[in-house]
Amino acid sequence: MHDPSGINNELLAENALLRQRIQELELSDPERRRAEAALRESESFSRSLIRYMHEVVIIISWDGSILFANEAAANVVGIASPEELLGRNMVEFLHSDSLNKALEDSASVQAGIEGFLSEYRLVTAKGLQVWVESIGGKIIFSGEEENLVCLRDITERKQAEEEKRKLEERLQRAEKMESICPLRRRRRRRKRRQPRP
Repeated sequence: MHDPSGINNELLAENALLRQRIQELELSDPERRRAEAALRESESFSRSLIRYMHEVVIIISWDGSILFANEAAANVVGIASPEELLGRNMVEFLHSDSLNKALEDSASVQAGIEGFLSEYRLVTAKGLQVWVESIGGKIIFSGEEENLVCLRDITERKQAEEEKRKLEERLQRAEKMESICPLRRRRRRRKRRQPRP
């Protein structure tokens, strides 16, 4: 038969160790509370920063579903709130000319090639076209690896580039016409110099 006092002594020793551990945990509780408060503050800061920045921030699953979007994302595609974008597929907003490039770039990011710039044309909810510059990379979101994409509206820049291209073409045509027709130019000068009767 076992010695009941030996078992009691073991239980008393274990209880004493448990009490000591509880006291240690209670002493470290303020440290834990400070760490939790710092974590909450950091999360709040990050959430606010991303929500109100002018750049578009979206998190997309590898099948294209929008899992997260900030205010700028909703604005760039003409949607009232970021929540309305959740669950929709990014393909809905890609112009047909940009679809294949976007799919290729997403596959590259998924394969580990990250941090490169690309340009795409989007179509807003009202059918307007918007040019964006994009950079992306992998991120863990809700425990899964997803695609983090940051976009910048470059529509004005693209319009300015197109206008510059058109002006350069006009200038080249004018210079070509001037080089082809030197006699015509001379005749015009002579006519201007001759006094009128």
